[in-house]
Amino acid sequence: MMITKGYYRGYIYIIFISYFKEEVIMFAENSGFETRMVKVMRDMACEWDSFDSIPVTTSMFESITQYLKSLKDEDKENHTLVLRNDFKDKDSAIIFSASLLKSEGKDGNAYALQFSFDPNDIPKDSKITDIASEESFEYIDNAMNSNKHHAYNFNVEAGGAYNMFSVIRGMVITLKEFGRDALVSTSDDHDIEFKDYFILTASVSDDGKVTLKFTPSELLKQIIKEDSGIEDKDKKVDEKPVAFVA
Repeated sequence: MMITKGYYRGYIYIIFISYFKEEVIMFAENSGFETRMVKVMRDMACEWDSFDSIPVTTSMFESITQYLKSLKDEDKENHTLVLRNDFKDKDSAIIFSASLLKSEGKDGNAYALQFSFDPNDIPKDSKITDIASEESFEYIDNAMNSNKHHAYNFNVEAGGAYNMFSVIRGMVITLKEFGRDALVSTSDDHDIEFKDYFILTASVSDDGKVTLKFTPSELLKQIIKEDSGIEDKDKKVDEKPVAFVA
């Protein structure tokens, strides 16, 4: 898999919450998420650099949001991008979704952004598109390639859509494993925060069922509402993109 990348040191935060106190632990490059994604990607027969794990995750969420934003005025339907467990099998299980939710008000349409691992969260009236389909791939690939925080692109001439599918699938599996494993170290519900992008809340019920819920950041919501990207003067691509094989 050929990808082009820019450089940006992302941050991941984990907040452990108990009934008696709130403890905030900040993780930089050594949070464990990076190396976990390396293992997941290599289990999928993809070479992966741990340095890329957080930047590609944040860049992907921003680019998916930008694609959904582009659909705001298309029609009155809700729109959902879905990631299935199998690239070729269009009936395989949905393991991740990103939705643009529309509602009509007195002052015009209102829009909301939703990410979920649970296919039951997809609105029944939603127009569904596979995340790596021809319809969405080109837009997301271009958005990632032009991302001013950390640029990536997928090799279109060498199966770009499948490359993107593989990276997003690896990202989703890693997020799920990372969220669930964090519950092992604490009996409390907790939030995993990708600063400026989303919070993933992990909780466990009395019967032991683990639930993972997304809360998009205010900055991603801003993209949907204001037709703008994430503005942060301190975030830059430090070098011109360079190619590597994964």
